[in-house]
Amino acid sequence: MSRRSGFLDYVEEQLRACPSQREMLEQVVEFSKDLPLFPEERKTPQNKVRGCLSLVYVDIRMDKQGKLTLNGYSDSFIISGFLAILKRAIDGLTRAEFEEEQEHLRAFLENTGMAMSQLQSRADTFGNIIQKIREQAGEEEKGDRRVHGNIRRHHIS
Repeated sequence: MSRRSGFLDYVEEQLRACPSQREMLEQVVEFSKDLPLFPEERKTPQNKVRGCLSLVYVDIRMDKQGKLTLNGYSDSFIISGFLAILKRAIDGLTRAEFEEEQEHLRAFLENTGMAMSQLQSRADTFGNIIQKIREQAGEEEKGDRRVHGNIRRHHIS
């Protein structure tokens, strides 16, 4: 089990210990406090997660060592908390390691009940976010993120 999987297991255990879905969602909202500010200039159509009722942006960057960093924004506290959990689970992984974590991310969503949210739109949002991250991480690996028709590498130090 990877260190990242260990974190997801810990969060899953904490969320499953909540006596009600309301308390579980309050716990997720607590994580939103750990989400760094999302730069306004990154709120672009390329970073917007489609198919969500909430406004959601994700931006994956890759450093020179090939490690991913997730940045995210949502106008929903619950989605922001989910993004903060994903950030902690994804930051520092390579693209290959991130792909290896896919099954664990799916299990996390199912085991916590997030994939079966009372609001189907929220469950769809979680899946749409993970899909957008996968797409961007693949583009990063190829150095092929396009912005306004120009190829732009997002390597960070």
